[in-house]
Formats: sequence, structure tokens, C-alpha cells
Amino acid sequence: MYIEDDISANELVERYLKGQRVFKEISVFENEKFDSIDLSGSKFENCFLHTISFNKVNLSNVVFNECNLKC
Repeated sequence: MYIEDDISANELVERYLKGQRVFKEISVFENEKFDSIDLSGSKFENCFLHTISFNKVNLSNVVFNECNLKC
């Protein structure tokens, strides 16, 4: 898996709020929290999301394609 960009949960949320819905080849820093937010309709491709909290997150219609996901 090739990771192009290491970002924080806050940076990903900022990108989402600006309209980005497709996230490719990113790694979110370990032990980050996505608590009580809306990520609906997002698509994650070839991403690394390790020890991430998704407490009360809206993941409706979210696609994780070829991701390493550990919550």
C-alpha cells in the first residue's frame, strides 16, 4: 500500500467540510478521533486508518476500498 499523505483527523474533516469526498492514499495519525461528525458519502481508497475512534460518526454510504482499517 502506497501512502501519499499523512494527515490529522482535523485536517480530514476540514477537507470534507470544503467539499472533498474522495480520499486516496492517506494515512490518518494513530489515536485520532472522529467523534460526533458527519463523513457520509465519503470514499476512502488505499488508506491507512489505524487505532481511530469513530464514536457517533455518520458513516452512511461511506466506501472503504482497499483500506487498512482498525478502530
